[in-house]
Amino acid sequence: MINAMMNQPVIIISAFIMDLLFGDPQWRWHPMRLMGCLISFFEKMFYHFENKREAGQLVVLLVVGASYVVSFGAINLFYRINYLAGAFVSVFLIYVCLSIKDLRDESMRVHWALSKKDIGSARGNLSMIVGRDTNNLNEKEITRATVETIAESTVDGVISPLFFAFLGGAPLCVAYKAVNALDSMLGSRNEKYKDFGWASAKLDELLNYIPARISGVLFFITGICLRQNAKAVLKNVILKKEFIIGQSSRIPESAMAELLGVRLGGINYYQGIAVCVPFMGRDKNSLTSEAIKTANRIMYIVSFIALAIGASIFWLIKK
Repeated sequence: MINAMMNQPVIIISAFIMDLLFGDPQWRWHPMRLMGCLISFFEKMFYHFENKREAGQLVVLLVVGASYVVSFGAINLFYRINYLAGAFVSVFLIYVCLSIKDLRDESMRVHWALSKKDIGSARGNLSMIVGRDTNNLNEKEITRATVETIAESTVDGVISPLFFAFLGGAPLCVAYKAVNALDSMLGSRNEKYKDFGWASAKLDELLNYIPARISGVLFFITGICLRQNAKAVLKNVILKKEFIIGQSSRIPESAMAELLGVRLGGINYYQGIAVCVPFMGRDKNSLTSEAIKTANRIMYIVSFIALAIGASIFWLIKK
């Protein structure tokens, strides 16, 4: 296991490359699908409890604990059998926690539909990657939702998994994705989940706190590389007080808005309920479907920089 820790960057880089090449495997026994089934199982078991907040906390403890223990146990078991087998399990578990290629592919389906003026297909494709209502969105709002999702998922699907993989290997990376899944399934602020999903939402916000701030810096570096609005990211995102005390999801969205020179935020509808999101960025450029392509390019550059910096820091510390 000591050698495995020393080779952790190689394992993470391998997982990263696998995701770029193959995307998320569409398997019935996909670990994230199993995790979703586990969450649903515990929700049915504990939702009827009178104290919904405590019940939700128990679900978080059980799901996150099981995710960490099972992944840690599986990796150790395979390392005892064969070093390469253990390394492969580690690579595989980190690989399924990343979503770089899938994020690009799913968002580009929206772009392609918009480029053909097929608003119906664009709405349908968008509904696969967002939680908001999409039935009545026009082209500009579809584009906004897609760009916001790319920005937010750059943290949830790339930077945070990499951060926790470098910090604690595949088991901690899987545990983070368990929290992320809990937030997705239970963290809605509607009447049903406002108490039961409270712990899921709070823990997800806590775990994304540092990775989200890292993302702001990475977007700034990307802006320098592209010679594209880096100063705006520094001035309007990193140097703002919201960078320290603001909501984590706003940081990558704000940084993406500044790099693209567009305005994001506004009114979103969730199951018919309007939610007002503060405006981010400026109306410097028109928010057309081409912004989706540019946002994906930025997401890829941010991801590669995150991987390179993470591996470099890990090797420097372990020397």
